[in-house]
Amino acid sequence: MDVRVIERPAVDLPAWDALVQYRSFFQTVAWADVCAAGMGRQARAVFLCAFEDGVLKAGLPAITTRRFGLKSFFSMPYGTYGGAVYDPGVDDEFKRRFCGSLTTTLDTGRFWYIDITDYFDSLRLWSDCPLIRTRYETHIIELQDGVEFMPSDKGTAGDIRAGEKRGGRIVTIDSGRLNDFFRLYRLTEKRHGRTRLRYSREFFKAILDHLGRIDRLYWTGFEAEGTLIGSQINFVYGDTLFYWQAVSDYDKRWYKPNQALLYDAILHAGEKGLRQVNLGGSPQDAVGLRKFKEQWGGQPMAYDMYSYRSRLHRLIRR
Repeated sequence: MDVRVIERPAVDLPAWDALVQYRSFFQTVAWADVCAAGMGRQARAVFLCAFEDGVLKAGLPAITTRRFGLKSFFSMPYGTYGGAVYDPGVDDEFKRRFCGSLTTTLDTGRFWYIDITDYFDSLRLWSDCPLIRTRYETHIIELQDGVEFMPSDKGTAGDIRAGEKRGGRIVTIDSGRLNDFFRLYRLTEKRHGRTRLRYSREFFKAILDHLGRIDRLYWTGFEAEGTLIGSQINFVYGDTLFYWQAVSDYDKRWYKPNQALLYDAILHAGEKGLRQVNLGGSPQDAVGLRKFKEQWGGQPMAYDMYSYRSRLHRLIRR
């Protein structure tokens, strides 16, 4: 096994695309490009790659950042799915060796913060794992061929058309609506009590710049009273639509923009022949969010997250 850390410009794109084609959008080079462009000048995309006889057999995508000389490692950032991806033909011994090479990479990198989201249980053979493992949860809606989706919860089903009946409409988000979207994003973060924004305007711009012309992005908004009052970002990959980010104006909540946008996205997934909708991570204490997803028929699915925080990181980020 020949294992190398490869910088984004040197990645063999066809080989990487073939490796991740049955996994997650968040493991693609396209998402790595978005993150590297949107997370600041110190962010860069790297790929831990394992070759056998010159053929790519395993890989792990990551973003590394540096601040005040201190380095962080994310696979992938913001809890999006990273972890390892394997060629279907490799055996468990190969996977163990690859996990061992990951340990070496993290040790030699001297990172003060590490975060790996392993949705596909790709690191279950990581015997010398130096990180803390915790369980997290998402919700999955399974779609049926030829059956138009409708949430089983009667109240939710009734809310879907509320905004349309009041004169609202669904629109596509492009660069001309980015400022309106970001205003809603700031309102949503403030409503949730967050004083520090998780994403910058540049991050959302990077999504449009890198994904706006391909069919992997489904970014819509809900317009009413002449302004944008809600928006939702989804990614399409393989057989899955990934519901990633939703924002809204709480003062216009009677239009039910979140319900209208989610229903539209699920119908879009059905029209594309997708098999499931991934509603995204749900913290255990987010009772309202979990209830919302269950009302749509989302079934919980657990996965692993691995993390490390140095003593200095814990001290500064208390």
